[in-house]
Order: sequence, then structure tokens, then C-alpha cells
Amino acid sequence: MLALNMTFGVKAVIYQAFVNSMTLEFIKNYSESFSSLSLLQTEVYWAFYGWCLLFDWITGFRAIVQFQDDEASITAITFHGPLLAFAADPTEIPTTIYTFTLKRSIEGMNLFELNRIVGHSWAGRTILTVRSITAILILNTAPIYLNFKQMTPPQLPAYQTILAATEVTWLVYVLNDIFSFTTRQYTSYYALKSLISTWFIIAIWTLLSLLEITLKLKRLCDYIDMDYTLVWSSAEVAIGTFLVLSKVFWLLWCVSFFVMLWNDLYFQNNRNLEVRTHLLNSHSLHMLDFTNWKFDGVYYIDKASAIMAGLISWSYSGKLYILDTKSWRVFSLPIVKLTTSSSNLHSLDRFQKAIQLEHH
Repeated sequence: MLALNMTFGVKAVIYQAFVNSMTLEFIKNYSESFSSLSLLQTEVYWAFYGWCLLFDWITGFRAIVQFQDDEASITAITFHGPLLAFAADPTEIPTTIYTFTLKRSIEGMNLFELNRIVGHSWAGRTILTVRSITAILILNTAPIYLNFKQMTPPQLPAYQTILAATEVTWLVYVLNDIFSFTTRQYTSYYALKSLISTWFIIAIWTLLSLLEITLKLKRLCDYIDMDYTLVWSSAEVAIGTFLVLSKVFWLLWCVSFFVMLWNDLYFQNNRNLEVRTHLLNSHSLHMLDFTNWKFDGVYYIDKASAIMAGLISWSYSGKLYILDTKSWRVFSLPIVKLTTSSSNLHSLDRFQKAIQLEHH
């Protein structure tokens, strides 16, 4: 036991001499005149903490950097902060859903178009395109795990790749929206087909293609303000390539155009939609379901679907006010009491709670 302790003691002295030869310091206070401590100095109360810092360096939690000047240099060890975990505040999470307040006065089928309609009405084509491009770049970049000793590219499970491929379909939404002014009443027939076809082809292509890792070790130090800010970079990691991005774009265009063409040839006798309104954009008009929302020759839209399409409505002093977030205009309409000879009063009630689309 004594011999073992002597061995550790000798090694500790050797390592301490090696570290001291590096002039490795710990900066205590940073100011115009800062003070520092040698990492493994002989002071009893500091020695333990110095060895702990050295252990963090060996295990990869800290790094050692050297600042060189014309007259002198400083070799210091970096600071390591623990990861912070935050829990969501329950008071900030909405616990009520607007559709519950409407009870049965909503069109449930329109909820299947939530991503598509809400994305175009509230986010816009630009944000959807940027999100889809980001997904394409990440999907075609091989992941890599970096630890202290080596870099290892993991093999992702197939289900993760298939789920990640769904993010590319946001661009399909944009293409369907762009073509909706020509496809019109056929939009709802081919939109889902183009979505599923694109998702399937992209997922298969990603699973079969060999992803490459582009990583360049390039250590640079640049200064923004020499006295205050230095920017360090250790490596460059490429996320996706322009060639792969262009291939995916062409694939999306070809699949969407082929499905649209096939759909136009197959569904040639469909009637044009009779809804005439300026409150809805072309995509929302042809993707929402108005089958059961016609009363006395006039089409209506339930308020839940209207919010999805960017229409916020409220009643005040006998009038219905509608804020169109797409054009930032407010409309006011008189609230008309509907009457019918039908015995189904509930059916009349849902039209009374809806928004009339004609003549707007």
C-alpha cells in the first residue's frame, strides 16, 4: 500500500512539473489589471481545485487556449458552465380550445387541413419555404457524434428518417398553393396524393442514398474589438449541399406536376365550386369542405375553420366584425336572424354561429 501511494506521489510530481512548465494559469478577475493563479501552485487550499480543473481538461469539459502578443503570452483554461434545464410554466400553456366553445358548430373534416391552411394563412409561403429548405439540408446531412476521443457517424433508425422526411412536405404545401389558381376545384383531389407521393419518394431516396460528412478542421481567432471581444472557431461543418438541394427541388416539382396532370386528366367532369368570396385565399377556398354548409343558396364557414384561414370574428352591438389577418382589414356585417321551416333547430343554430361567405 505504501509503495502504491509512493507511485502515485511520484507521478503527481511529474505531472505537476509538466503542467507548471506550460505556465498554465487561472484568471481570477478580468479588468484593466487582472490577476491570475498558477493552475497547480503549491498553496495547500488551492491545490485541490487546481487538480479538479486539470481533470476537467483531461476529460474534455474544458479547453486550454493561449493568447500570444508581441511581448508576452497567456495560457489559460476555459470556463465550464453546467447545462441548464427549464420546465414549461403550466400557466403559459393554453388549456382551452376555441372549438370546444362552438360545441358541434364546426366542420370536423377541415381540421385535417390544419397544417396546410394555418401555414399559409398565418405563416406564409416564405416561412414555409425556408422551413422546408432547412429540413432538406438537414435530412441530407449525415449526423456525427463528437466526443473527446473520436468522431463517429451513427446509423439512424429507419423510422426517424421516414418521420424527418415529412418536414419536406411543407414545400409541397407551397406548390399546391401556387398551382391552386389553375387547378381550382381539382386542388383537393390531387393535393393529398402529391403529398403522400413526395413523402414516400423522399423517404426511400434518403434511406438508399449514402450521406457524406463534410468537416474541415480550421482553427481561427478573429477579433471584433481587441480589448473586449474575440471570436474563436475550431472547425467548419457543412450542412447539406447545393447539388442535393437542387435535386430535391426538381423531384418535388416533378412529382407535384405529374400528380396534378394525372388528376386533371382523370377528374375532368367535376363542377366548379360555387362559393364566391374575397375572404378566403385560393388554397383555403378549394381545400376546405363546404359540402354541408349551404343554407338558402348561401355558403357559410364555421368560426373554427375561419380562424384557421386567418379570419378572426367577434360580435358586438348587433354586428359581426371580421379581422382578415391576410390583408389586415376589418369588415363589419349585420347579424341576421335566420329562420327556417325545418324542425331541425340545431342545424339552423350552426349556421347562425357561422360566417356568411357570399358577397364579401
